[in-house]
Amino acid sequence: MPTLIAVQFQTLPAAKELDLPVRKTTFFAITIEPIFRILEMVTLRIPPEKAIALLLERIDDMKTLYNTPSSPGYYDVVGWMSKTYSAVDQIYEGGDIHPEEIRTIALPACSCNAEGTMQMVLEAFQSRLLQYIGEIRMSEEPQE
Repeated sequence: MPTLIAVQFQTLPAAKELDLPVRKTTFFAITIEPIFRILEMVTLRIPPEKAIALLLERIDDMKTLYNTPSSPGYYDVVGWMSKTYSAVDQIYEGGDIHPEEIRTIALPACSCNAEGTMQMVLEAFQSRLLQYIGEIRMSEEPQE
């Protein structure tokens, strides 16, 4: 049976470098399950430099969502997510877990009560995209 614990994360240094509007401290409830993801060599459809640039572009486009009047609006986030899914699909080979994994970040079913959750959803995407960038960079390093 999974164990549910609460973890406190400080704002990611990479988020500061990218000048993203994030909260000082975020609390998440995470589930620890007896399943571990083993980092393997990442298989990409495109060169690593282009993949990283594409992911950074999606993170950079996230900034524009905070400049809208509803800041960030439900349907603005839906559009951003769609483009992000397409970008991830361009990067990873068919059968790779990354495209499925990014789609597990869910939106509320209705836009009527979504005001407070949009920033949390974007933070989850930001974290996952930064994780993907890290995996790509690690896979580029020579193996010892």
